[in-house]
Amino acid sequence: MVGSVPVGRMWNVHIQATGQFNLEGKIDKPDEVYITIQPGLWTRDFLNRAGATSREALYQFGYLAQQVLKIDPHHNELALRLAIHLTLDSRVRLDGKYKVHELLRIAFPETVIDKAQSDSRRAYDLKKRWDSAIKLLLKLNWQIVFDSETYSSWLRPDCEEKKPKGYIKNLLDAKLTVKPPNPIPELIASKVTAKRLKSKVKQSKPKTAPVPPQEVNLTGSQVKEARIAKGWSQAKLAGFLQISQNLVSLIERGERSINTQLASQIQTLVNIQN
Repeated sequence: MVGSVPVGRMWNVHIQATGQFNLEGKIDKPDEVYITIQPGLWTRDFLNRAGATSREALYQFGYLAQQVLKIDPHHNELALRLAIHLTLDSRVRLDGKYKVHELLRIAFPETVIDKAQSDSRRAYDLKKRWDSAIKLLLKLNWQIVFDSETYSSWLRPDCEEKKPKGYIKNLLDAKLTVKPPNPIPELIASKVTAKRLKSKVKQSKPKTAPVPPQEVNLTGSQVKEARIAKGWSQAKLAGFLQISQNLVSLIERGERSINTQLASQIQTLVNIQN
């Protein structure tokens, strides 16, 4: 059984089941069901400033879908825009460092920001919306650190002190570090490390003598014990690793070896020490 389902024109969902066909050519009791979820055509021109790399990073968005869906787009549009943009951008900007002005441009035209610098009421409204978005992301466990030199304490979302004249300029120049909730940063870091290792191996290996995939000393029982310790099902671990639940089951039973890249992701995700 194979099928594709458009979900709200946002995602393409492809379902494929394997098993014994009945007389009608259908599978009554599938052995396995594979579900592939991909972003829809709307992503083709979405946040294209960073190019194809950003679009590729959209697959990481699946890890945060549940949290992002908690954001009300009518009352917290800026928070939603920031969540989507920063999830994508986290693949190309690993340090997560931004200026407030840079992030506000994601949701507002430059003219809106310019007018806020000359109109106190608009400045107040802009800061209120920014503070509301940051507080919501913090509530959803985003990792946000305000720069001690440029992001003064009286500028921060919870401060109720009276702001000096022209404070909006200070806010626009303020810096902060923003990263998605765990485990996204760890997964991205492990993939970048694995990619670099793969690149080094490719450059150093002789062209006439291909190097077979390296096996690592990570046992299935270690994976199973660490997974259970976190309270995760095999399906949940498989979702984070972007592999099938059946593969996780084979690994835990010791019936499938683990290559370097997958082992690195597993170790980072479930905190297995070498």
